[in-house]
Amino acid sequence: MSNHTDSTTRLVSRRKVISASAAGLLSAIGLSTGVTARSNNSKGTEHAATIDIQNQRSDGEVVTTASVTMADGGFVSIHDRRRFKGEILGSIIGITESLEPGTHENVPVELFTDAATAPGPGEGQDEDGLTHTQPLLAIPHRNENGGAGDTFDGSEDGAYRDGPKQIGRFPVVNDFATVRVEPSR
Repeated sequence: MSNHTDSTTRLVSRRKVISASAAGLLSAIGLSTGVTARSNNSKGTEHAATIDIQNQRSDGEVVTTASVTMADGGFVSIHDRRRFKGEILGSIIGITESLEPGTHENVPVELFTDAATAPGPGEGQDEDGLTHTQPLLAIPHRNENGGAGDTFDGSEDGAYRDGPKQIGRFPVVNDFATVRVEPSR
């Protein structure tokens, strides 16, 4: 084998390792790039959860999830850009009420309520809501906190991880949207 072939093989292998490592890191924090999104179930079996949030206009106080399906029911959390910086609970700016198992359409999510776990407003936000256009991330969570089933508990109600998108070989369930803020007059 020539030196050229050896260096090409090492370069390709290094790229695969870097790509797989980045995908694993993003998956571990629940983020999806969408670039490698694909069905993780070749037999056509339904996934435990799916979510769809569309780009939308908002008054900054409510966003709407187009649809969410959860086999076991649960909650939908809305995260701001702090999620991209590794803040998990500190990026949650909105939580739905507890949702029954099944598919729900046009689900409103109030932002900056007592259920949100963000420690305070982030960039482009104030105590009353979003103040300018920004990307948001929607994630469905299982309702796993037993008798207190109507209240979201970020330490117990884990995100669904067996969805239709995949980063590398790690399945994720989330969706991004750009929310354009247009305050009501």
